[in-house]
Amino acid sequence: NLTKKHLTQARGINRIRLMFIGFLKKLATKLHIWYPTVFCGSSIRERFDVVIAFRQCEPCCYFALKKCSAVNKMLFVHGDINFMENVSSWDKYLYQFDIIGCVSNNVCLGFQDRYSSLSNKFRTIYNLFDIKRIHERALQPVEDLRIAQFIITTVSRHDNAFKKLDIIPYVCRYLCEMGIYDYHWYVVGDGPDFEYNQQIAEDINVAKYLSFVGEKENPLVYIKASDVTVLTSVSEAYPMVVKESQILGVPVISTRYPGVEETIKQGVSGYIVEPTAKDIAKAIVRYLTDPSLKNNLDLEYVGKENNALGSRRMVEEFIKDFEAYGYIIVEFNSGNRRYFSFNENPKVIEEVMYLPAIVRKEPNGKEEIIEKGIEFSLPSASVGGIFLVYGQPVGA
Repeated sequence: NLTKKHLTQARGINRIRLMFIGFLKKLATKLHIWYPTVFCGSSIRERFDVVIAFRQCEPCCYFALKKCSAVNKMLFVHGDINFMENVSSWDKYLYQFDIIGCVSNNVCLGFQDRYSSLSNKFRTIYNLFDIKRIHERALQPVEDLRIAQFIITTVSRHDNAFKKLDIIPYVCRYLCEMGIYDYHWYVVGDGPDFEYNQQIAEDINVAKYLSFVGEKENPLVYIKASDVTVLTSVSEAYPMVVKESQILGVPVISTRYPGVEETIKQGVSGYIVEPTAKDIAKAIVRYLTDPSLKNNLDLEYVGKENNALGSRRMVEEFIKDFEAYGYIIVEFNSGNRRYFSFNENPKVIEEVMYLPAIVRKEPNGKEEIIEKGIEFSLPSASVGGIFLVYGQPVGA
């Protein structure tokens, strides 16, 4: 995507070229010919039961609706509309989708409020978590782990407008004032404010307590090594890091944001605090120094919660939507390898957490298995962000 940042960074003839391209794009978009031109000849000719626009953007919506043939079409939303940029470009597409899946109740309610006439299209479909794989990956070695009495981890993008990582150095300063010195805090992630946040730590003399390790392919190893995970955001749709921490038995201290109660049960699976450096520091000190707080946390509950309410709930919600169109999805376990085989030539794509079979329910109540040993996976079987579900249409 061509942005203002590209133009400001460009120089000389390259800047003129980008300005010309930008002008053409703006004109073509106004004339409603930009996407038809860009995606000319890119149609997927196969017919599907369901096409899901998984990436949260206008071109993905256009491609799913105009360039894919399917009985049903679905949009998946994973952002809080109250903290997103202008989404008015989606308006002309939303009414065309049969289902609009939202990653949390809070996200769902926000979109229902904005698009009240389409409220019956929105569904909450939670993120899937492969619990076994999370535990396996968390056991990999950590190369740069420092020795300290307490280890704290934050996994987040350095985007201070929403993630507020610039508050972490000030939390460190409060920790020192409260007599906590033997700790180390890992901040995993990259983003536009990475260097700015590092500089704050240097300026207020807390850099020795912090490691800004950048983006890591496997942040789970840092979470596993931690005493506590800290989230400083003012907006989250459905934070994966919270559930991953809980799965690994690591409590979470999170600032309050809309919908936080969907992922943290206060005093059971973590602690919710006000979004100030002092409140975060107080919560960390209390948790690290008061054994009774650790004992009050029910980590067994956390594990059960993620098994019962995480992946399973997401699948069950999606099952409801399939059933509305005459399908039933049932579990079918064929061993360790997992397959994507709605079509005639199944292929192994990866290990995932849930292996279903598709069943068609006839008008007389008889159930006929269409496929066995198939894979239901998001977004592994996607093409350009479009999740394709192969199958046999109802009544075929």
